[in-house]
Amino acid sequence: MSIEKINVGQSKYEEIQTLLSIDSIQAIEQFIDPELDKIYDTYLISLPSDQYVLKKAQESEVEAYRILANTAESFSVPDFIDCYECNQVEWILIEYAAGNDLQILDEISAKKTGESLAQIASYFYYSETPENVEKSMEASIKRLLKLPPNSVLNQAYRLYLERRKNMPRTFVHDDLLPINVLSHKGEITIIDWGYGRKGTYVNDVARFHSFYSNQKDSYEKGFSFLGEEKDREIFLNAYFDGLTGELKKQLSKEQFLFDVQLEMLNQYLLNINHLKTISSSSLSSEWDTFFYEKATDQAELLLKRRKSIPSN
Repeated sequence: MSIEKINVGQSKYEEIQTLLSIDSIQAIEQFIDPELDKIYDTYLISLPSDQYVLKKAQESEVEAYRILANTAESFSVPDFIDCYECNQVEWILIEYAAGNDLQILDEISAKKTGESLAQIASYFYYSETPENVEKSMEASIKRLLKLPPNSVLNQAYRLYLERRKNMPRTFVHDDLLPINVLSHKGEITIIDWGYGRKGTYVNDVARFHSFYSNQKDSYEKGFSFLGEEKDREIFLNAYFDGLTGELKKQLSKEQFLFDVQLEMLNQYLLNINHLKTISSSSLSSEWDTFFYEKATDQAELLLKRRKSIPSN
């Protein structure tokens, strides 16, 4: 992914200026990805002293930013400025976050990201499972039915589903890939909250962690991001250490790490969820094979470790 910006034409400039009702706009640039040949409905708005991002947003993203903004806490997310409606399309204006994404993980960013996620998880921790928090469970049950009965994947995924019922809940990003975390001058910002919802406390941690590898070939193919094991451990430790005491009363460090491993299995399976049946005979691409093998290795690890984890 290589995000660039191009100046908008005069008509688009005037359209956005009218929408925002701001006369002091100096420049408006649109975000594009020339490698993927994509043009995004996202714009950089430059004022004399500030920069903002205007982007087309679903109601869920607007609500996520409102939830994060409506607290006394200061999270590592862009400030919510305002939202607008034009021709039945919602637009959101947020603070511009400078920096590079975490496709290649470093020690400082790993620690900062873990700490930032722990702050959010702790603040929004729900001591009781809220209503409708298991809406995504339906999709998980359908995923289970794609796994051959008595297979290693089926057995391990049943472990995941059983444990998930009792995992602590919080507010989650739900698409926390390394490209959605920006690093700048030793600080990080978590962006693109379009899927924000209530979920398990390891949802974001495991998704972020599971897509890192120290294998350059998988990174070059676009299957993973680069992260050394020591930096991934720093990330996990920073997250667990930063959790509120109320949450930690429910969890041993061993249980936390096992929960992460369980959710990692779910994340790997999500990448091949397009298959009608998730089995070795159904694989039709290098992508399918890569994530099927990752999921199978993860399932075997979980089945070996399950007896050593104390019940919570």
